Amino acid sequence: MKNISCEKCLEDIIDKDDLVVINKGLFSIVPYHYKCYVEEMKSFYSSLLSKPINTRVSTIETIMLFCIMTIVRFFYSDSYLVIIFWILSILGIIIRLYSFFKYEK
Repeated sequence: MKNISCEKCLEDIIDKDDLVVINKGLFSIVPYHYKCYVEEMKSFYSSLLSKPINTRVSTIETIMLFCIMTIVRFFYSDSYLVIIFWILSILGIIIRLYSFFKYEK
């Protein structure tokens, strides 16, 4: 595993199981130790806008959203709103892949 430092305590994350990558805000992707992530989630602001993206649930959620939006896009291809949501679902996949190649691989 690469040398990755925690955003909160600035120490190196050695074990891959201790790594939690979160989407902080809209496009800020940051790594945390698991214990630092739990401490960070105690604040109200962090719990609303921060979401871990390197979990199985998040990966399945992203893939399901993309599949649903692809199906909806074929049935309602003339709607601009559907096209916007389909592009946002692609953005979710790009963020997940970025996290995987930058921190987890």
